[in-house]
Amino acid sequence: LSGITIPQNVETIGESAFMNSARMTNITFAEGCKVKTIAKSAFSGCFTFNDVQIVLPENITTIGEQAFYGNSGILVFKIPNSVSSIGKNMLQNITRLPHLTLPSQITALDLTNLNTSNQIPASEQTIPASVKTTTGSLPKNLTKIYMMGTEWPTNFRANHASRTDMTVYVKPSALQSL
Repeated sequence: LSGITIPQNVETIGESAFMNSARMTNITFAEGCKVKTIAKSAFSGCFTFNDVQIVLPENITTIGEQAFYGNSGILVFKIPNSVSSIGKNMLQNITRLPHLTLPSQITALDLTNLNTSNQIPASEQTIPASVKTTTGSLPKNLTKIYMMGTEWPTNFRANHASRTDMTVYVKPSALQSL
């Protein structure tokens, strides 16, 4: 299996569906694809991706834990704003992805999803206003965080208050409640 096009009528990509398909070089989604869920480990371990750009369909809502884990060749990964749930370590060990734009609908964020890059370290990350709860730890290479909300996400401040090497930027309108 060298590449896959997900057809229009597929709504769920099941757990471990393409896991360890080591010769896979690309994933595309047919125009009008109805995928709403990519389950746990669906595309993890597809290590031969090379300079891949993955653009998820607009109606997807859930990306499971470790769904794209260990795919070192991903350079671009676009998550649509329709996604409200991203599983733990969804993009862990993605060594070439320089930045991750988070969807504006996500309410809970496992910060390990920001630890994507070892070779091209991202130093900045924007946390959408919709994020109300965080778990996990921020990567050490992040030095600037842009908080778009008016309240600290639950656990964020408690878990990262001791970091002296990071600056958190907030919108002026949020200063009163932060």
